[in-house]
Amino acid sequence: MSISLRLLVCLAGIIFIYMARKANIARKMTEKQSLFWIIGGMIIFTFGLIPKLVYFVSDIFSVEYPPSIIFAISIILVFFGIFNCYKTNAELTVRVQELAMQISLLNDENQQLKGILNDMKQNETAKNSENLIA
Repeated sequence: MSISLRLLVCLAGIIFIYMARKANIARKMTEKQSLFWIIGGMIIFTFGLIPKLVYFVSDIFSVEYPPSIIFAISIILVFFGIFNCYKTNAELTVRVQELAMQISLLNDENQQLKGILNDMKQNETAKNSENLIA
């Protein structure tokens, strides 16, 4: 791996870490999600910093073509990230449905209370008119 490519890969890892941290600070990402992407950025940075690490990891898993281990790790991490996104999406969908039901019930209760208040006002107005007439 050439020096320029190694620098580019390291820079990409650092930018990835920076973007994940910035999104976490801006509350656009949870701590768990940003930690996942920061770890991914650290893996990218490490592979750029130590290119022999790819060969070492591929030897551990008996992979004949060392760069394919990078793709395998990437695919596993991407599937894990997508799974977590779908899980979070499903949880949020359930929460939105529950909140919509609660709002509907509260609106119904609010309408009933307004009706009771209007009835009470009408009764008071009728009593006040009767007192004025009498």
